[in-house]
Amino acid sequence: MRGGFYSADEAIRNALMAQADAAAERRMKNRREGMEYRGETMTPEMEEDMQRAGLLQAALQQAGADTGAGMAIRGTAVGGGMTAGAAGLIALMDYLQQGQAEEMQRNAPLTS
Repeated sequence: MRGGFYSADEAIRNALMAQADAAAERRMKNRREGMEYRGETMTPEMEEDMQRAGLLQAALQQAGADTGAGMAIRGTAVGGGMTAGAAGLIALMDYLQQGQAEEMQRNAPLTS
């Protein structure tokens, strides 16, 4: 089972890093288009600033990092909610309870 967990975790890490790269590309594209629209030119300081990670990119990189903190973030994001099995069990219990209530209603004597 450890291999399955590692494969799933690796897939999540890869997806997060791909999203971080996409966020960086969107940020640079938006900045360049804005400067072009305003007729501004890129200075070396602006170019250096663009190379630093934006907030979304940094958060995705932190979540995708192969570190203890990254694993904690991914574990919280993935395991924080209800699992599909638990949701299915609750739905089954509701269904059975509804069936019992309907059966009791059918078996109840009619009053006149």
